[in-house]
Amino acid sequence: MTSIEDQIRELPDFDAADIYISELSLTGIAIDRDRRELLLVDDGSLRRSPLSSIVGCEILEDGIQVAYANIGSQFAWMAAGGIAAGAIGALVGGLLAPTASTNNVKKVVLRFATNHFDKPNHDIVLLDRSWSKKGVDRDSVIYKKALETAELWNGRVVSMMIAGD
Repeated sequence: MTSIEDQIRELPDFDAADIYISELSLTGIAIDRDRRELLLVDDGSLRRSPLSSIVGCEILEDGIQVAYANIGSQFAWMAAGGIAAGAIGALVGGLLAPTASTNNVKKVVLRFATNHFDKPNHDIVLLDRSWSKKGVDRDSVIYKKALETAELWNGRVVSMMIAGD
């Protein structure tokens, strides 16, 4: 049995320069920079999409949006909690936190909004401790790795969106 990454690399007419498959689910994304095409992986199935099909991308922590960009306002970024710096970021994060504690996170999701009617959102789960009462501390390596990966892939897609216009 071949891995999803192997299946992606074997696709004709798709040069996967960058691939990310979630360790928590069979979801992911691959980018062909030259063709300006994405490959969305969902439950192991592969869906090729032109970059133009992505209308926005965001990072969610426990269902709260902490970063967002869309094709209508590519530089319109929102930040809260861990992404925003300083006291104002802590204040905003505290106001938006879904629980009384802003030091812990249960779930980090990278979401791509697409123009596909049947499945408009493509979610990639980077951290899932939903089963835990407490979640993970924002200072933990697990959280930092999940957020770093989300920011990297969000940035890659946004930079391609910006370069395309």
